[in-house]
Amino acid sequence: MGIHVEKGISPVINNNFLLRVEAVFDLPCRKVSNIQVEQEFETIQEGGVNDYVRLRKKPASKPNTFQVERYVGVNYFDPLILGYQPLLPILLYVDRYANNFDFPSRTFIFTGCTVTAKNYGEMNAESSGLMVETTTIAFQQMYVIDNLFGEPKPEWQFDVSGKKMEGLGQRKAILNQGELRRKDMEALSGSWPKTRSARTRRKFQ
Repeated sequence: MGIHVEKGISPVINNNFLLRVEAVFDLPCRKVSNIQVEQEFETIQEGGVNDYVRLRKKPASKPNTFQVERYVGVNYFDPLILGYQPLLPILLYVDRYANNFDFPSRTFIFTGCTVTAKNYGEMNAESSGLMVETTTIAFQQMYVIDNLFGEPKPEWQFDVSGKKMEGLGQRKAILNQGELRRKDMEALSGSWPKTRSARTRRKFQ
């Protein structure tokens, strides 16, 4: 498998993702948002230089955070309770295809995490909706890893000859064992009696 050369024709979509906590818990999430990493700098004005200022790195004064929105009642056990500090990094997998996170297109790795806030949103008796829990997680470092060796899967292709019902390519449809193919239908139609007796004729009238 060679290195995948990005041609700009297959960007990663944002609705296939998986959040993994402690390398064991895979959390179904509604949304993961506000992922932000910021470095603080102080400006230094150099004497005699009027076109620009110099930047010097400052110690961080606030933590980096991201938010996770989950539906209430999906899991009986919540691995992200308030104040919890996971021993292992929190992993966020993003891929082009659903349920394909063995070799994700992009992986976000959050280290030094702490659950800092819980927000249960709004409950309104005049309109129905799903109750959402928003969890704010602070982290120390974030690393981004892109999959350079994974090639995009070929899409399903239509069989022009019409001989293959499942189509062509690696993403061809998988027929159920109980599903009848065309040759099976032809065999059944061929076994039908061409001339029916009077008893059979009365049965279908």
